[in-house]
Amino acid sequence: MYLALSIGTAGFVLAYPQSSFADDILRNKDFLQLPAGDRNVWLDGAMLMAGHMVHLHDSEKARCAWNWYFDNPAKAQATLLASMQTYPQSTPTGVIIAHLRKACGEPLIAGESE
Repeated sequence: MYLALSIGTAGFVLAYPQSSFADDILRNKDFLQLPAGDRNVWLDGAMLMAGHMVHLHDSEKARCAWNWYFDNPAKAQATLLASMQTYPQSTPTGVIIAHLRKACGEPLIAGESE
């Protein structure tokens, strides 16, 4: 049975090749090509989600994350976009996490490696 499952799985993978995960990652250089409105909406959503993820572990750091961004979204967006221009091969999420770690302390989430 396990052999049949393995052969079946291998056949599926060969019949339906997948692009590598790395090919599908949104890079800063690509993010910066999006229209400004789309970038702003994406950043708003990413910051809300980041705050919620941090809140599961530390409500004070979550408040810090939300305040860092939502107290002055235009300033925070300019800061994030400048970092994305500096690091075009990195990812928007990586830039967000780096800035939140700098603003709110490390680790952002308990148990996260520093």
